[in-house]
Amino acid sequence: MSFEEIIKKYDRAHTFFFCDPPYFETCGYKNKFNEEDHLKLRNLLRDAKGKFLLTINDNDKVREWYKDFNINETEVGYSVCKEEKGRRKFKELIIANY
Repeated sequence: MSFEEIIKKYDRAHTFFFCDPPYFETCGYKNKFNEEDHLKLRNLLRDAKGKFLLTINDNDKVREWYKDFNINETEVGYSVCKEEKGRRKFKELIIANY
């Protein structure tokens, strides 16, 4: 099932969605998730009856898309990267509609 089908099928006032989509404007993912997909997800979450919590990389476009929601930022250390230079801290956004 796609994320669209899941959200549409299970969205109720008592539903909680945890969303961790591929980071925006990054590479290394097996499946493509482009700007159009990110906006589809944002629109579904914007209109959701239930609650959601989304984690995603800190990006100006992402901040603009979700500006009407609660946005918190945190630093995340990545240690799984195969290259030493990739093992550093990054800002990640935690976005919620509650």
